[in-house]
Parts: sequence; C-alpha cells; structure tokens
Amino acid sequence: PSSGQGIEMTRRIAPRPPTTEPTPQTGPQAVFIRSHRIHVSMEKGVATTHIVQIFHNPNRAQLEGTYIFPLPPEATIGEFKMSMNGKMVSAEVIESEKARDIYESIVRRRKDPGLLEYVGQKMIRARVFPIPARGDITIEIRYEQILNSEGGVTEYVYPLNSSRFSKKPLQEVVISVDLASDIPLKAIYSPTHPVDVVRKGDRAAQVVYEGKNVVPGQDFVLYSSQSRKDLGLSLLTHREEGEDGFFLLFVTPKEDYNENEIQPKAIQFVVDTSGSMTGQKMEQARRALVHCLKHLNPRDHFNVIAFSTEARPLATKFLSATEQNVTQAVRFVEALEARGGTAIDEALTQALTATPPEGILPMVIFLTDGKPTIGERNPTQILANVTKKNLARSRIFVFGVGSNLDTHLLDKIAEANQGTREYVTEGEDIAVKVKRFYDKASSPVLANLDLKIDGVEVLDVYPKKLPDLFRGTQLVVLGRYDGKGDVAVHLRGKIGVEQREFVHEATFPTSDSSAEFLPRLWAHRKVAYLVDEIRLHGHSKELKAEIVRLGKRYGLVTPFTSALILEEEMAGTPITRGRNSSRPGFSSGGIKQPSSSGGVNPRSTKPKSVHEKLGRQDREFERKARLMHDSLKLTGGKKAVELSQKLEKDKQANSLAQNDESAENETERAIRRVGSKTFYQIDGTWIDSTYDHEKDKAKVIEIEYLSKAYFELTARSKPIARCLSLGERVIVKVGEKVFRISPAAEKGE
Repeated sequence: PSSGQGIEMTRRIAPRPPTTEPTPQTGPQAVFIRSHRIHVSMEKGVATTHIVQIFHNPNRAQLEGTYIFPLPPEATIGEFKMSMNGKMVSAEVIESEKARDIYESIVRRRKDPGLLEYVGQKMIRARVFPIPARGDITIEIRYEQILNSEGGVTEYVYPLNSSRFSKKPLQEVVISVDLASDIPLKAIYSPTHPVDVVRKGDRAAQVVYEGKNVVPGQDFVLYSSQSRKDLGLSLLTHREEGEDGFFLLFVTPKEDYNENEIQPKAIQFVVDTSGSMTGQKMEQARRALVHCLKHLNPRDHFNVIAFSTEARPLATKFLSATEQNVTQAVRFVEALEARGGTAIDEALTQALTATPPEGILPMVIFLTDGKPTIGERNPTQILANVTKKNLARSRIFVFGVGSNLDTHLLDKIAEANQGTREYVTEGEDIAVKVKRFYDKASSPVLANLDLKIDGVEVLDVYPKKLPDLFRGTQLVVLGRYDGKGDVAVHLRGKIGVEQREFVHEATFPTSDSSAEFLPRLWAHRKVAYLVDEIRLHGHSKELKAEIVRLGKRYGLVTPFTSALILEEEMAGTPITRGRNSSRPGFSSGGIKQPSSSGGVNPRSTKPKSVHEKLGRQDREFERKARLMHDSLKLTGGKKAVELSQKLEKDKQANSLAQNDESAENETERAIRRVGSKTFYQIDGTWIDSTYDHEKDKAKVIEIEYLSKAYFELTARSKPIARCLSLGERVIVKVGEKVFRISPAAEKGE
C-alpha cells in the first residue's frame, strides 16, 4: 500500500519467461500515487472529504491488485468511483474488527508492519483489474464524518502519511479546506503542514497546502475554533501520567472591525538610501513604502526618514494621515535616490526623538542593506542610544537586505524594542516582504499583552514576551504546566489608552493524549529561544547542553545536534542502514559510520562533527541559527516555504552548509516520530528515545515479531501498535514496561 491508502498487488497478469523467484530487479515494481488531491468542506461539525488519486503502473504488464483506504471510525461513505475498461468498480466498507484481521494478515504475509498504524480503523476495499501497463487509473472517494470538538476546538485528520510505505515522491499533493460557520471562526492552525489561511470575514476561511515531488511524512492535522467573543482563547493540552503537561493556547481576534475599533498608530518609515541601494533595491524600497503610505488608516500618524550620509526627514514631526499629507509623502518617496554612506545611528535617533500623540501605538519600520559607516559606528553604543531615546516604547521592525549587514546589531535592536526582524537575500523582492508585514501590522487591536493563568503552575512559556496582536493574525503560546483542574485564563492589554482584560475558562487535565504533537512543538519553540539567546548574548555551555538534550529527546535537528552526538551518547554504536528492514522507506536511510577522526566524511582527515564546525564558523552558526529561529515562529505556510527556499539558496552558495545539511538530512532519515514519541534507528533497530539501556534493561519484555503475543500486544494498545508499525525491530518504553520486538532468530540476543 502507499500513503496508508493504495493498491496491494496480488499477481502479475501478463506472462513472463521462466525465472527464479522475483527479485527487486526482475519482479514487478509497485504501483504508486502520481497525484493526490483532497478537498474538504467543514460546516456545522461535519466534514465532507473528497479525494482524487491518480495511480501509475510503471511495469510493461498490466496488473491486478486490491485497493484499500483506512477510514476514520465515524466516517460514512458517500461515493466511490473507479473506472476499469469503462465499467465502474464497486467497493465494500469493512468495519474495524474485520479490518483488523485484514491489516494483520497483510502484515503476516508481507512481513511489513506498516499497516499496524491503522489497526482499529475501518477500511474501503476494492478489487482493481486491470491496472494498465505503464498507465494510470483514477480513484475518487467522498466520505463524511462528524468532527471531534472539545473545549471549543475542532480537530480534522487526514491519513496522508506515505513515507513509511514508499520513497517514491508524489508529483503533487494538494489539500484545500473550506471552513464555514454560524459562529465566528477564531484559531485556524495546522501543527503538521505549512498552510496558507485566507479568511473571508469572521465566519468563513480557506486553508490550502500544496506540495510538489514530496514524500508525505505525516498525516495532515487541522485545528479550528469558534467563539462569539471579540477575542477568542482556545486551549490544547497533552499530558502523560506522572509528568508535567504541555499546553498550547491560541489567541485570535475577530476579523470584522469597524474603523473606531482599530487602534491608531504613529509610524516612522526609516529607509536606507545609501549608494549600495542603487538600482533594483531602491526601486523595490520605493514601491514598498508607497504601498504602506497608501494603506494608512485615517486615524494614523506617520513620517518618512530617508538616510544615507545624513538623515533627511519628510517632516519634523508626525503628520496625520490625510489625503494631502499622504500624497506629499508619496512624492517624497518617489524622488528618493541612492547615494552616500550609512548613518544608522542618526536616522534611528531622529525617528525615536519625535513624540507620538497620546494613546497611539508608536512603530518604526527600519529598512537597511548595510552596516553603519557614518557617525556612530560602534554597535554597542548605537544600541545604547536606541534604548536611551526610545522613551515612547516604539516597536522597531527591522528589514535587512543582502549579506553586508550587522545582523547581530539589527537582531538586538528588534529584540530589545518589541519588534521583529526579517532578512532578505540578494535577488529577493524587498517590496513583497515589507508589504506582507505591513498588511498584517496595519491594524493593531491589542498592545502590551500580559497573560496570567490562575489555578495551575505554568512554566517554560514561549514566547517569553508576548507581541502585539493585529487583526487577521493569531498568537500561539506554548508552555508546560503542573497541577490540574478548571482554571481562569486572563489576557490583559491596551487599546489606545484604555486597559482591557479578557477572561476565559479552561481545563488542565491530569492525563490527555489528544494532542500528541505538543511536546515536540514546545521543544522546537524552546530550542529556537535558546539558540536566539546564544546569538544575542554569546555562547553558553548550559544553554548548549540544554539544546543538545532537547534535540536528542525530541528528535530535533539543531545547530548543536548531529549524528555523532546520537551515536556516541545514545547507544555507543553507529546509526546504520536498516539492514533487515523490508520497507524501502527505511532500508535506504541511515548515517555513515564515523571515520577514526570523528567525522561523518571518511574521505576527510579533519574533524567534521557539526558542533566542531560551528565552533570554527561563527557566520555559519549565525545563518543556521537565524533560519532556525525564524522557521519556528509559527508564522504560517508562506513563511515556511520562503525559509525552505532561502535555505536551498544558501546550500548552493556555501559548501559548508551543504555538508551540514547533508548530515542533517541523513539524521532525519534515521529518526521517526510516532505520536509524542521519538525513535532512532540504531544498528537496524528503532529505539525509543526515552529508553535508557542501563536503567531499563531489567524491564525488557522480549516479544517475537509476528508471534501470537505480538498481535495480542497490537490489539491491546493502539498507541503501541502505531509504534510497532516502524519495523520488525523495535524497542518501545510504555510507562515502566519496555517491549523489545525482534525476529525469532534474534530473540534474547
């Protein structure tokens, strides 16, 4: 099967010359999914899923097979279409108990445990004949399901995972979800895939994910929430027995605001016009500024400061956003030319000295492509001057262009002044980035946020300092908690000079396995924070050790974790190819054994561990750490795609980056995540990251692969069955018990 749904070949139809038993070279190739398109409509607690799959037979002979598709337990089939020689093929829906027998029979016959992922789910099954030689067949399915909703949060899951069954990339994967509601929609979020969310007022939205030439590695999960309140607060939790819990809090403002409900802002546009901005960069900067000026709100105030050898303001004070003043500013911007040096200190001093009107949110958009070359050049002193002058607590949003930047200075300016930073590589369109940011930040609805949760102890909460809340955005807060029960969540903030407080009720449970992705998502956010601390304040052994610990525990690739760390500290043996794994998704993955010098490249005599290279290459650490921090801010699908493209460009331009990324990709192939657990492939065995050989070896229960006890274990616990779907050699720790699965010949080794 492919993608947890697919065609199991039963026999080859066309005759072939007598040979020995088929080998991977002489036997038929697997039928694979060429295109996978899913459209989902969600309304009034019901989701209708329409699937169109195109399968391709790469063989020179037609094939016969059995199509299977795992269904959600509560799903009702509305339509199944498959045309074979002009005839419509009928399918049967098999309930979960009978489906279990079928799943297990395929596991026994093929010695492939992948389908254990779906034990306990019912299925669609249909006989498929003929599958034309080197041809395609199209299958369409439509089903409906009642969605699970708890605490105002609705979860939708689609079984997209195919990495465990096939490494053949899908040429295209498209998921489109239309949401409609009688109650205003609030949070819309996917923890598994980079999605674009287009809101259509308060009660409708479209969510889209697109992938090209990808091997989906996890099922698609989408969360949404509804609330009649102006500010929606939604909570997800995960907690394993006897441990602190994890929580994710969404804060989402309503979409439809009238003009008087949007907080006015006083914004300084500070743009670099030094000689290095000549040409396309200057043209893009002008275009971006004109867009921002023309989209000011009527109650806003603004000014424009151009700087090169000296700072040149449009006005000596803030201007109201009248049509006349905006027209004057547009003419000023369109006349800007690039020449001279870079007086960063003077420009920021002028921007921060101006006094904004009372009750208006002060902001600075600062765009530069260089380091300070005129006036004060010492980064420490420039930062001190910014702190001293920023009495109005203006938010400073930095846009850096190109590679000749003091990113350390720009990062600190943004971080110390409640702003963000965005870096644009050579050749990227500055205007697109600035416009996208401004369209979000143009309508602030709540500033100076403060979050308090009464009733439980919360710890390790990220982000540490909550950003301002804008219309069309949502705030995602991750943390851990100790305690249990019903609590009150207080969110305070300012709208103009008025202090507002929003109170929501929530429940923090003792045990909850519904949001299994939360521990890893929290760990990602904490690692991003720690990496940023190192970038901003210098290296620390304690922070580095914590990054390494989190990386190993949750299977994260960080600037400090590498294959060598996993090999040396987890098992004392190299992570290798799965020598007996029957599935191509595992047999071709793994890590090269280190050379005697300690590196992953046996042709080199120099140490090649990632963390040694980071010690010698501060610029490379800056690149990777910045990308990591940005990629983990949970700012949406487009951002994730942009960062992926940026990383690919950096790889092509930097041989060190190529080596590091190669090592990281190899490491990723030796890591699998099942629910909240992380597994590493160590010498052909998938080992639970929570398993400690010295402490847990006395607790090990040996179970023979495909034995009666093996299938009894999978029937007893679906979470364990999902873990055993990794392969025929698995060590999994559940509470105080450890199960070691291995073939009969290896039992007790």
